[in-house]
Amino acid sequence: MCQEECGARCCRYITVILPPPRTKADYDEWSWFLAHENIAIYFTGQWHMEVRTKCRYLDEKNRCAIYERRPDVCREYDVESCEFSGDTEHKLHFETKEEFDRWWEEKRRRERARRKRRAQAAKAKKKKTAARKAKGG
Repeated sequence: MCQEECGARCCRYITVILPPPRTKADYDEWSWFLAHENIAIYFTGQWHMEVRTKCRYLDEKNRCAIYERRPDVCREYDVESCEFSGDTEHKLHFETKEEFDRWWEEKRRRERARRKRRAQAAKAKKKKTAARKAKGG
């Protein structure tokens, strides 16, 4: 049974699993999501979009008004995994477009630097190989 103290926290949002962002269009869409109120995107091993919206069947005492007819997703919810404790393990968590955009720009900067290092290493290796061949061996 639910803990009344939590205020039916699990009935105040929905989550949608997102595929990992791969293109600029993906990042742009996520930035657009976060430009809206009551949206968060987080990563816990897979990406999720959280939409904070109260279930319309939650009564004034934070109880389910359709308990006997509730959807299977509600029936299957493990009370032991209740978020009442507030201990959520998000490796990444974005509440605003600005937070996400800063993270994305930093990620892009790191990826450009990594590509540059790889290109320099490949160029140095090619140069070393050419020098060795020039010496005959």
